Amino acid sequence: GVELHLVRKGPDGLTYLGQGKYSVGAHKVEHVQEMEHLTCFVPGWLALGAGTTRGAERKDHRMHLAASIAYTCWQMYERQPTGIGPERVKSMAMDLRATDTREYILRPEALEGWWYMAAYTGDPVYREWGWKTFQNFEKHLRVAKGYASLKDVTKTNQVYIDRMESFWVAETLKYAYLLQDPDGPITLDRYVLNTEAHPLTKFHYTPKAEY
Repeated sequence: GVELHLVRKGPDGLTYLGQGKYSVGAHKVEHVQEMEHLTCFVPGWLALGAGTTRGAERKDHRMHLAASIAYTCWQMYERQPTGIGPERVKSMAMDLRATDTREYILRPEALEGWWYMAAYTGDPVYREWGWKTFQNFEKHLRVAKGYASLKDVTKTNQVYIDRMESFWVAETLKYAYLLQDPDGPITLDRYVLNTEAHPLTKFHYTPKAEY
């Protein structure tokens, strides 16, 4: 369903994950060319699914799709003057000429997707993307008492949104750190990360209680 209704190849060769607007009367899904930053976690769950027994049959295809979407998410960052990705990209235009909301509110999904891809593929490119992104965070988001959101990622003369979301520390910085610690203790064979990126030990590895 996702591939049929949401995935499209853009004129720039990138793989975009848009939105679907369902028409009850017509019983069909209309594709909306608007890729949210939120969708950048999708490479992670595609990789997770590809690693299961049920996903084995189409593993190569799904990992290729995951890598393609992860690269599009990187381009959302790389092609902005600040090196920081926007909340969304409309009409498959990475220069944001069609996008009226160009803010960055400290979202973690791109780093999250890259971490899962790094964990499953071992490709160091995801770590490199994470490091470049973190450097741009330090350059453009750091303020006296923390980090601020950006009003417009296309402008290097920062106009801040006076807000630091809780998920910035819980998720964004955590995934940025994990990307730079590939040999660390948090591995997907031992841990499950919940929606706020808190690592939970799998039951098999959980210390047994002593009575």
